[in-house]
Amino acid sequence: MNTNKKNTLFLIIISIIPLISSILFIFIDYSHFFKRSVSISCMSHYSAPLLPGNISIRSNITIDLRKNNTGSLYISGILEKKQGDTEQSKTSSAILREIEFDYSIEDNGFISIYNTEVYHLASDKISDDFFNSNVFDLSLPNRKIKIKKINNSWLLSSPFSPIMMCVNKN
Repeated sequence: MNTNKKNTLFLIIISIIPLISSILFIFIDYSHFFKRSVSISCMSHYSAPLLPGNISIRSNITIDLRKNNTGSLYISGILEKKQGDTEQSKTSSAILREIEFDYSIEDNGFISIYNTEVYHLASDKISDDFFNSNVFDLSLPNRKIKIKKINNSWLLSSPFSPIMMCVNKN
């Protein structure tokens, strides 16, 4: 090979190296978009101060999405029903639920939740219909939720509107 061909080959190789490096950087930096699972553990406060029937809810929600495509949603809170005009006329009930589920990563930041199992702790007397209507709807066999990382928290939303901001526990 003459010197001219060697120089040309050398320049081609040198020019390809930054391109390969850039591609590797993109895959390393954005690898969480290509994985088919995530690892999220965060907490959120949920409040519904004025529901139909003079009912209000205050609760804490913990969300765990594990790398094995399983997840948990823990909800603990108080449902209060105002019977009259005074504070003494309030009745309260505990909301204590653990929801186990499987999930899969979909396109555009969505996860699909399915195979849900709901566990009511002993003092949770809230009906499933009320829970599905006012806290978290589990009546469908498959539920899609969009997740987006914002600093040290996650924004969870339906396809139409935000549901909650969940702050990392770590």
